[in-house]
Amino acid sequence: MAQHQFTSVDYVVFSLTVLTSVAIGLFCAHSRRRQSTSTMSEEYLMAGRSMRSIPIALSLIASFLSAVSILGLPAEIFYFGVQYWMVVTATFVVIPVVVAVYLPVFYDLRLTSVYEYLQRRFSVSVRLIASAIYILQTVLYSAVVIYAPAIALDAVSNFPTWASILTGGAVATLYTTVGGMKAVIWTDVFQAVVMLGGLLTIIIMGTVHMGGLQVVFQKACDGSRLNFFNWSPNPTERLTFWALSIGGTFTSLQRWGVGQTSVQRMLTSHSLRSAKRSLWLMLPLTLLSITLCSLAGIVIYAVYADCDPLEACFIEKRDQILPYFVVDVLRHAYGIPGLFLSAVVCGTLSTISSNLNSVSAVTLEDFIRPRKRHMTEKAATVTSRSLALGYGVLVILLSFGFAKIQTSQLITASQSVFGATGGPLLGIFTLGMLSTRANNTGALLGLIMGLFFTSWITIGAEIFPNPKWKPLPNSTSGCNSSMNATVSKELSCSKASGSVPQYDRARDLYGVSFMWYGFIGFLVTFVTGYVMSLWLPGRKTTVDKSLLAPCLQSGKCSLFFWKTHDKSSAVQYVEMDDQEELPGVPMSDVSGLTDQFDDSALLEATSESEL
Repeated sequence: MAQHQFTSVDYVVFSLTVLTSVAIGLFCAHSRRRQSTSTMSEEYLMAGRSMRSIPIALSLIASFLSAVSILGLPAEIFYFGVQYWMVVTATFVVIPVVVAVYLPVFYDLRLTSVYEYLQRRFSVSVRLIASAIYILQTVLYSAVVIYAPAIALDAVSNFPTWASILTGGAVATLYTTVGGMKAVIWTDVFQAVVMLGGLLTIIIMGTVHMGGLQVVFQKACDGSRLNFFNWSPNPTERLTFWALSIGGTFTSLQRWGVGQTSVQRMLTSHSLRSAKRSLWLMLPLTLLSITLCSLAGIVIYAVYADCDPLEACFIEKRDQILPYFVVDVLRHAYGIPGLFLSAVVCGTLSTISSNLNSVSAVTLEDFIRPRKRHMTEKAATVTSRSLALGYGVLVILLSFGFAKIQTSQLITASQSVFGATGGPLLGIFTLGMLSTRANNTGALLGLIMGLFFTSWITIGAEIFPNPKWKPLPNSTSGCNSSMNATVSKELSCSKASGSVPQYDRARDLYGVSFMWYGFIGFLVTFVTGYVMSLWLPGRKTTVDKSLLAPCLQSGKCSLFFWKTHDKSSAVQYVEMDDQEELPGVPMSDVSGLTDQFDDSALLEATSESEL
């Protein structure tokens, strides 16, 4: 791929972006030193639970609009059409559900790790397995994200890939380790502005270059890129309206509803009302970010409608199409390559910093603190910093492995990771909040079965890829006239050899769209967990009312998989196994009351204790 030498203006723009992110982290670390020792760890991990809705909303969208989206989504639109934009329909379902069901439960419990909920509701084993799944998911996704700017740097400069990975990983690890959650949120605010501004600038300049939006959309229409609706019910088609709306809903529910990275930032709000407001602000911000990425893909297609850079061997991977567009079309605008690179790096920094802080919190709260009863706040803060540093190094090392991947697109890889692991996690949390009959045995079996099933499909899809998933037709008829002295390359590259695998009906399960993975994982986990809870009952105990969704707390829900005795009851009966307890983690003593009192005495006692 042709390489572009940065101008001094590009270096200034890029350097200012990185230095500003580091400066914000150092400032937050300095301000935190004035906090009392008794609140050090909460200030580091939860920003003192004092944040406002607007910074939290911008922080959430900054992590959502990662380098994966900035690079992967325009490439998706260029090669497969604009149908992926329909995933925004899921947002109109996800936000209200999170506000009504998941967020109130987590906020009222004042958790640091959301997986503590699973111990209170089920058992320690369920909590630890779910925590381990989340850590694995987050570390793998972070490796994908940190690899993304390496593609951009390789496209626009002679900066080597290994140096790009080290630089992005080191900067994010530095200000996360030093500054904590408050640094993560405030740097995300700055980085969100840079990312959205960079995308908007690229779209405007590309549209002007083509002669206006009418020309852009006409070329996209002629190339069949405006394929918004695919109503096919076939789940093996790559993207359909149903896969994007239904499958996208369950994938996003895991990310926003029960994902530690998102929930932890919502719980930094000073009130539940503020946390809910930050989620409602996410609705237009998500629509804006996906629309900007999609518009960028449409503009790029209009420019290269007659000369696909991948087919012409100007680039090596689909995800390099946006960087190539910047250096090919916008190279004369001083500072624009630097602004584009800043936007991509900001996407990496925001996501990596959030993930590092979250996995550190989960590791500390779920695996370390329960075994060290007398850990001081100072020791907890030092441990959190060490964990952030260690995970940062691990992510950097794993990202070098992703640098060897040549065939998998960023969007596909990221959605597969979230779907395969996130679906079962969503299922187990939903089972606990929406069913009073679910017990530890059923929950554990459901989680294991859901994880096994989605992992099986994901691995099988990598081994036996669906041969029907082909990009839309592209042309290279205009490549000779579009080449120039600045960006050129010999038209000789090795094409993939070998026959296309023969379609096998027996492998239809592996051919299911990656957008369905989250839904499948949720369904298998929830159904298995609920059915096994009915078949394998444990001893009779009670479910704390605060662990149930608000609709069950008020007694207004009456679907088949739950039961409520009375609108004023504080607890519900459920068959469960004996709950394990980690040292230092207080568990509810309510269960012991069932052996000493009758029903009326139990309700009276729990009402007085305001469970």
